[in-house]
Amino acid sequence: MPFTDVIYRFSNSVLAIVFVGVAVTASVLLPLIGTRLLKQEQATARAGFALDAFKLIGPVIAIFTAFTLLQAINRYREAETLVLREATEITQLDRALRRLGAEAAPIRAALAAYGQSVVTQEWPALKNGRESAETQALFHDLIDRIHAVHQWTDVEAATRESVDDAADELVDIRALRLNAATTGLPTIFWQVLGSLIVLLAAEALLFRFDWNLVVPKAGYAAAIALLVALLVILDYPFRGQQSVGPEPITRALAHIARY
Repeated sequence: MPFTDVIYRFSNSVLAIVFVGVAVTASVLLPLIGTRLLKQEQATARAGFALDAFKLIGPVIAIFTAFTLLQAINRYREAETLVLREATEITQLDRALRRLGAEAAPIRAALAAYGQSVVTQEWPALKNGRESAETQALFHDLIDRIHAVHQWTDVEAATRESVDDAADELVDIRALRLNAATTGLPTIFWQVLGSLIVLLAAEALLFRFDWNLVVPKAGYAAAIALLVALLVILDYPFRGQQSVGPEPITRALAHIARY
């Protein structure tokens, strides 16, 4: 089972508690382990070196974590925008289909069925990191029905073009939403962040165990852990407790059902 499947089974508060708990525990245990394993004759010099290293690594990891978190927040907002755009295109496509008259009723029904499947079948699948085969089949059926409009001889070119444009936009936005749902931040971000955390842990081994040093470092580690927990929560916008919801599409379906 992928690690992300395990993570997103927990609530935001549980993830935050786990990350902070691990960070604080490591902040206490690592200096204690270092004090027991390393030579005490060099403890003072080692502590001075560790403090200098912390002054360098500490700000770097804080800035990089904040920068990475900003990328995740931007991706989350973009995912929300994609859902809004998809809901808008569903409404626009239905409006264009209504111009075709009563003959377009089966296509409008296919559009409504697709939208309902997005909400009831695809969204739960996306929360588990999967796509819905049923929704994909309904979408293909919808597009096939729209392409068949080209065979209608009594449709004005402008009306046919408006239907095609709305359908093309819906195809593009759906592809963008599915991509956003199945991809997180680039792996390089996590590799760099993990490397910085390892450096911070190695530097903590060099500190002698002193509560006057351990408590401030534990507080700093807890703050970084909270940022990392938030980063994990937002990494996949359609997964976990904080996932983007389908409410705009639900409202769009309610709107087109009135006509």
